[in-house]
Amino acid sequence: MAELNGQGIMTYPDGREEEGNYQSGNLNGKGKKTFPQGRIEEGYFKDDQLNGEGKIILPSAVIYKGVFQNNKLNGQGFIVHPLEKTVVGEFKNDQLNGRGKSSYPNGKTEEGEFILGKLNGNGKIIYPRGTTEEGLFGAGNIQAGKRIRHTGEIQTGKFQRGGISIQESKLSQME
Repeated sequence: MAELNGQGIMTYPDGREEEGNYQSGNLNGKGKKTFPQGRIEEGYFKDDQLNGEGKIILPSAVIYKGVFQNNKLNGQGFIVHPLEKTVVGEFKNDQLNGRGKSSYPNGKTEEGEFILGKLNGNGKIIYPRGTTEEGLFGAGNIQAGKRIRHTGEIQTGKFQRGGISIQESKLSQME
């Protein structure tokens, strides 16, 4: 069978369909893949993989959109998980890595510097009931900074596993 070169549409026995520009039988340039289970990949391809601007829509309605490298978000983009969270920012291998923001359906938000999808560095979390944590984070947990509880209680200092280290803390009440 000859390799497809140029514009074309390929339909496979498993029901998958590809449309776009082909070089040596692979999608290269603008194209679209539609899978029988409902997955859609659309954007700029290199050797059959999204590379550049594009989007992936999963059957579960999860959307990945932004700059891709080998079918993974790498660069600016966003992911929308309708039942879990919306994530916007700088990605590496489909995870926030750099500045970003996560917003959850319950109202919780996380914003700041991320490594492997978790706050790591300067950041801020706002919880649904109004408590905020702002400061230095490690692996998603506040390490040092300020926590203002929804009751008005303010804690500042170093934190350990979400709790405050008493010897280096300051507790006050908002007036």
